[in-house]
Amino acid sequence: MQREILAGDLKRALQNVPDDIPVRLSSDTGVDQGDGQIIVLDAYEVKYDETHYFAIYANDVDDEEDYSEDGAAELEDSKRFLQLMRQAEALGITE
Repeated sequence: MQREILAGDLKRALQNVPDDIPVRLSSDTGVDQGDGQIIVLDAYEVKYDETHYFAIYANDVDDEEDYSEDGAAELEDSKRFLQLMRQAEALGITE
């Protein structure tokens, strides 16, 4: 039976990994195979009430989307949204 990895598993996996390499999703079941490219945008701890976990935040972006002009603005919008979500989670505000 498979189980979720724990933060300690992730820490051990990151030992001796250089800081400047990208993080990418991979799977045997295809969850990493969206219409475009899955990009990991952030990773953070979530803690409120009885809830406590480490989140890795990713989105599926179109292959044609670039991060030069409009794409950069969309990425910044995603990051701002993510910051707001983190603040809401910290305050215990959920859907």
